[in-house]
Amino acid sequence: MNDLVELEVMLTEKQTVVELSHCLQSYKAEIYLRKVVNGVVHVVNLKSILGLINVRLKNGDQVTVFAEGPEAADAVQAVAAFFSGKQKS
Repeated sequence: MNDLVELEVMLTEKQTVVELSHCLQSYKAEIYLRKVVNGVVHVVNLKSILGLINVRLKNGDQVTVFAEGPEAADAVQAVAAFFSGKQKS
């Protein structure tokens, strides 16, 4: 059984959700983002461009990223690096 990996992230980068989804496709993990809007919890699959568009991420949002699978820890760190602008080229 794979452990769940979770991390809270503050959005500060202007990259697109398409770039985020694309950079996560190779990870062997299910990667999700949780965002609370007006008391309603929204959870989207970060590999889904449509899900990312629907959650309407913007700078300053406080979100939780979590993943499960063999590469869950690496995937969560990749998301954190992406949002901080420190991802590998």
